[in-house]
Amino acid sequence: MKPAFVPVILLAVISLAACSPGSSRDVDLLAQKCRTSVTAMYSLTEDLEIPAHLETEQPEKQGDEFDVNRYFDVLTNLSMEPGYSLDYTYEYDGLGGWPMLYARQTDPPASPQILLPYPEHVRVTDTVEGYLEFVLLNIMADQFYLYWHANYNDSQVLCDQEALNTTISRLKSEKHSAALETRAQKQAKKIDPRPVVTLQENSAQVQVLIFTQWGGFIRWTYIIQRDFPHTILEFDTETLVPYDSGILF
Repeated sequence: MKPAFVPVILLAVISLAACSPGSSRDVDLLAQKCRTSVTAMYSLTEDLEIPAHLETEQPEKQGDEFDVNRYFDVLTNLSMEPGYSLDYTYEYDGLGGWPMLYARQTDPPASPQILLPYPEHVRVTDTVEGYLEFVLLNIMADQFYLYWHANYNDSQVLCDQEALNTTISRLKSEKHSAALETRAQKQAKKIDPRPVVTLQENSAQVQVLIFTQWGGFIRWTYIIQRDFPHTILEFDTETLVPYDSGILF
């Protein structure tokens, strides 16, 4: 499972400015926003290869690696707190390799550099789109340069029916892992995959549908503080259709 952040409540109604709160149009617009953002995030990282100099004990970056601040070019409702930059170290132990994201103080530069939890230094526009992007960043930001065992970090956000159907179709004819059983296929098709965001007085509740090969179709629910810093107050998961690929790294 992804976040090391905490539990929550389910079910919500979204409201987009310029639309009637809770209307199907609201939900569809947010689903479109979700799909556009997820696609843009993947486009930044899907073709990246792990630099050879990182696949060593105590790896050190050389400066030409992927710049995680590019995420803010596509997640336009997010930005780093002034005086901070998004950065990462690379962890490698021979059995796996993965980036460890943190907020780096740049003004004034912290010395020695302290690895600060980055979500606490990300600013969010106070909109449903902003809190959705904040959740997408939390889920997807460290899904690059993954080596071996780190590939268990495969949580995929399914934003709409097309994404859900594509995943189900792939699992029906899976050759390298367990196929999704017919009954489970029918259950999965009944899921409404569209994200739901509710702005409450002091917090925002965000629900997204996740698929992972080691868990299945799962609803993740976040409650996020609306005032900065945007602390994740609660986190909960609800497995809707279980699935395990049977693959072991």
